[in-house]
Amino acid sequence: MRMEHRAPVKSEPQKPAAITASGASQNIQPPLNPETARLSGKWGRICAYLAAGCIVATFVFYTGSAVYSRLAPAGIIPIEGTGSTDSPPGAARPLPEIPRPGVGLSIARDIASHTEEDEFRLDVITYTVQAGDYLFAIAEKFQIEPETILFSNYTVLKDNPELLLPGQVLFILPVDGVYYQWQAGDRLDTVAGTFGVETEDIIFWPGNNLSPTIDVQNPPIPAGAWLVIPGGHREFQQWEMPVIRKTDGAKWAIGGEGACSTGPYSGPAGTGYWTWPTASKWVCGYEYTAYHHGIDLYVAIGDPIRAADRGVVVYAGWNVWGYGNLVVIDHGNGWQTVYAHLDRVDVGCGWTAQWGEVIGTGGTTGNSTGPHLHFEMIYNGVRVNPHEYLP
Repeated sequence: MRMEHRAPVKSEPQKPAAITASGASQNIQPPLNPETARLSGKWGRICAYLAAGCIVATFVFYTGSAVYSRLAPAGIIPIEGTGSTDSPPGAARPLPEIPRPGVGLSIARDIASHTEEDEFRLDVITYTVQAGDYLFAIAEKFQIEPETILFSNYTVLKDNPELLLPGQVLFILPVDGVYYQWQAGDRLDTVAGTFGVETEDIIFWPGNNLSPTIDVQNPPIPAGAWLVIPGGHREFQQWEMPVIRKTDGAKWAIGGEGACSTGPYSGPAGTGYWTWPTASKWVCGYEYTAYHHGIDLYVAIGDPIRAADRGVVVYAGWNVWGYGNLVVIDHGNGWQTVYAHLDRVDVGCGWTAQWGEVIGTGGTTGNSTGPHLHFEMIYNGVRVNPHEYLP
């Protein structure tokens, strides 16, 4: 084989090799588009900037979390722009203290009504009834149940909210329950049982100032002392207008000038169909409850009061038990109705009142703090809820 000798040449950078169909490789150079080259460089720079930004953000986040976790337990956090005159903006400041009961810290706030009553207390206070007060409003003012006021003031109210009058002084308990005056010979266990609570409820109420080791059967509590019975309750002992029937005659000739002493009377029985005694059906005072066996209907002084059904008048006039001007009608079929606090009485004893007939006018006589009709319905001697029978 014959060899040819060639002169040496300068070496040039090798270009990419391409594989031909025959398996041989050869160097090729694709054509370069200037626009493609420009865009490629631009997007490369953008990706690089984004990657760098993500790295920086991640570093700042984890570094900040580590710094905060080290500072927070010590009660220090950085607050920008809120430093005092001797601290530059951005300097660390102590966390504000959280006010605690009994610590001399104050909080600026708006003045709210009943602030004194809203604060928790242990002592029993007194309240003087104001004009326009009623049981539910007083109870709401001091955040206790209406029954608690009745249970704690029997000598004043006799379990009857209608006896509430301006100027009366009431005991106000700090919790719901009974205010009990200790009697000679009382035992703590029997007193607790009377009011449906445990002996410990009385002993451990802080306001009672009793020793935890007190002798429950022979406690050294002086007669006349007052104890709070938290959660206590009892049966109501309200005096109510006695049931008066047209056949009773002079048996019920008591209660004041309106008592009918000339009976017994005769007259037609009721129809059995009821009508409202007032034009308004709005209860403006007390609803029917366990301690208020009637409803207080809104009237203006002088508004007509009508018989709720036909019947015979067995009381007509002034009553000394707090009802003021009073009318009682016996309907002859086991039913009686009571109309109290009238301004004027337009019927008399033995009068047959027809269904819906005017028997008087609305007023505020007797134990009343404002114009209303106190209306009761009695069936076979039991006072029932008028709402269940009025149309």
